[in-house]
Amino acid sequence: MTERIARRMTAVLIALILPSVGAGLAVAGSAATRLNKDVRIVTSESFTSVTLRGYGTVSGEFVMVAAPSGRASFLQLRCGDEASARLLCAKYLSDAMSLPGVVGIRVQSAGGPIAALEAAGQGCLAAGRIGAIVSIAAAGNAADLAWLIAGTPGLDKAAWAPESPVPMWLDRWEKHGYHFYYRPWEHPPTETWSTYDITKEFDYAKEHGGSGFVFWASANMCDTAEGMTQDSYWDWAQTWAKAKGLTAGINLNAENILSTPKWIYDRYRDRLATKAPQFTGGFHSLSDDGSSIGMMPWGITEPDEALLGVMQSIVRRFSPEPNIVKWLEPHAEMLHNVHDPLLDYGPAADATYREYLRGRYPTPAALGKAWFGDERRLKSWDEARVPEL
Repeated sequence: MTERIARRMTAVLIALILPSVGAGLAVAGSAATRLNKDVRIVTSESFTSVTLRGYGTVSGEFVMVAAPSGRASFLQLRCGDEASARLLCAKYLSDAMSLPGVVGIRVQSAGGPIAALEAAGQGCLAAGRIGAIVSIAAAGNAADLAWLIAGTPGLDKAAWAPESPVPMWLDRWEKHGYHFYYRPWEHPPTETWSTYDITKEFDYAKEHGGSGFVFWASANMCDTAEGMTQDSYWDWAQTWAKAKGLTAGINLNAENILSTPKWIYDRYRDRLATKAPQFTGGFHSLSDDGSSIGMMPWGITEPDEALLGVMQSIVRRFSPEPNIVKWLEPHAEMLHNVHDPLLDYGPAADATYREYLRGRYPTPAALGKAWFGDERRLKSWDEARVPEL
């Protein structure tokens, strides 16, 4: 196997989990110094530590050596603790096994057979752990892989099989990439609730690539339901998704005008945006009779804080769930249409907009110069208002 193929095979498999880290052996000391003296090093490279989501701090070292049949390599990954190393090794092996043409094999070592992988037309590799260090060994064939492991004292004692489950959120992109909106409490027009088995929908998702669900989570819309959520509308579906081993995402929805609860309008009437004169548009279109009331103004306000508190209760409840792999930030769909800026109007909107402007311009004069080219145009901050047509 050529050096180019050896590097490509190692790099492709490493890129599954650590695109910015390279490296080598599962024993203490540098990869180069731990090799037997009769192993000739072709090239080596060290990588400074980086902090990776899920794995903590990881550093590495890569060593390419001359093997009996061509080239072989070590990639040593040093983690901050043993738990992180177990997870990193398990994730690497899980991702490698998901690649087409990769099969499990057994390679003989001084300590007995070890689990390894073979990539069709490319070569073999094994990933093991000792302490907080993960080692990935790669070679053109099983014989060279066994030779490489034997040429590294102590490496045969590594744990070569996964020791830790891989959480679903860590597999979010590799294995759980597709999610679709799920609308609860609906059935096909040819069915009735007395005949329709809604659990079949979750079986269908499982049978079609393990597709995940997306649920909209918002505050309860009733007038007297202050502080309550509408979780009961969809939480049963989350229970079924988890039972079927399906992932889910939750779209927090605090700022969408269509999901602002009535108690917010009742309590904060003077703190909401109003409809702009001669503007009939709403959240969905330029002519929207369904959005006749104003929305909460852009910027942090008291009603905004009240709704975010409700969203926080949803996060506290569902964040421990093992199959929740993504969240939409609580302001929901920030730009639903090109006319959205026209929805922010009135005294409450002006107040939050002035607060924003004060953070960018030191004085009304500076703002007047930026907006109109005239420092005397604005006499006070009160003259700064949300732009309108």
